[in-house]
Amino acid sequence: MSIMTVSGIVDESDLGVIAPHEHVFIDIRNQYHSHSFFL
Repeated sequence: MSIMTVSGIVDESDLGVIAPHEHVFIDIRNQYHSHSFFL
């Protein structure tokens, strides 16, 4: 099996140990009433 990475396609045997994770974005701007929080 081949894996698509940011560097291109890599064979799974060339990967070794990996640490899979997720990047999560949460928009919490509506929780703050003061715009000075974002300056």
